[in-house]
Amino acid sequence: MKSNEIRIGNYYLQDGEYRKVDANTILDTMQHETTNKCNKITPIPITKEILEKCGFEINNNQAKTIIDDWLYVMIDIDKEVKITISTNINDFTEGLHPVISILHLPIAFLHELQNLYFTLTGKELEVKL
Repeated sequence: MKSNEIRIGNYYLQDGEYRKVDANTILDTMQHETTNKCNKITPIPITKEILEKCGFEINNNQAKTIIDDWLYVMIDIDKEVKITISTNINDFTEGLHPVISILHLPIAFLHELQNLYFTLTGKELEVKL
């Protein structure tokens, strides 16, 4: 993980445990980047289990949620995780409109999902790890 990819509050793995990024994590990551040493923090891959811990409803290889009653998020979980975001629930049944949808944005890790959620809503994604 690079220091410019993480924010305070993001989750990561270190020594097999889930941990939250704080200011020291970012500083340590920056220091390790300049010295080319590994700081042993690893991103958490998005899985069905992780999405459930984020409040998504899972059905086969799809995860869905509604944010603040207006933003609809669908994630396809297959070989590659792809996220679709829309302001119209009908987009998921009638086909996506390019102006109001983000189609197949590749997201592989929990911290990326957390950052996207924060960018769209201004709030932290609640994760129950």
